[in-house]
Amino acid sequence: MFETLGLFVGALLDALIGPNLVVPGEPFMIAAGYQLYSGTYMAVAAVLLGGLIGDQLSFLIGRHYGFNAQKSLLRWQPKIRRPLARCRLLINRNAFWVIAFARLLGPIAWVVPFMAGANHIRWKNSLPTH
Repeated sequence: MFETLGLFVGALLDALIGPNLVVPGEPFMIAAGYQLYSGTYMAVAAVLLGGLIGDQLSFLIGRHYGFNAQKSLLRWQPKIRRPLARCRLLINRNAFWVIAFARLLGPIAWVVPFMAGANHIRWKNSLPTH
């Protein structure tokens, strides 16, 4: 029970903006994979649920505090104005693909839910269009 809760909390902190800078998620995923190999499925469910909830919380934090955080960052580091504008443009144009592939791109996965929230991306806009 406690190991499953620990895996959930670890995955949550790995996906949550802020703590994800110091909490690596790989050990929790490896431990869940080991438990899956041993026949316990709850560990994998706990890690997946922790990551999902962490991403959603990061999105909500970005939705409420993202604009002010970006303004503060630009005052402190004015050189990032162009990369930040390119990031906004990319997320607004290709929200589905950016969000889908961000999970596979390491450190980018830490900030994409926050940036999507800061840019007020909606679920409907993040679905692929044909």
